[in-house]
Amino acid sequence: MDELENWLHSLCKYYNTKVLSNSLCPRLTNSLILSKLILVYQLFIFTGALIMDKQKVNNNIVEEENLSKEKEIGGIKGLEPTRYGDWQHKGKVTDF
Repeated sequence: MDELENWLHSLCKYYNTKVLSNSLCPRLTNSLILSKLILVYQLFIFTGALIMDKQKVNNNIVEEENLSKEKEIGGIKGLEPTRYGDWQHKGKVTDF
């Protein structure tokens, strides 16, 4: 609840209102407005958590790809032929 209170206090400062000790903000005393602000705040927190989780997953995928890359012995040099559509072996190029 401390994060929510800090956020609401900063919102009060943004609207140039004084934060009272017993209430969060004089202009935000309407319970409907306050409940909507709380929902907006929770949505921002939730989407921020989703973005952080997505970044964490992407970092894990990159780490796994780096670990799984092994040197190929006797393979062709250059770009992966199955990905780019050309297979070159001993000077001959075939498309498949």
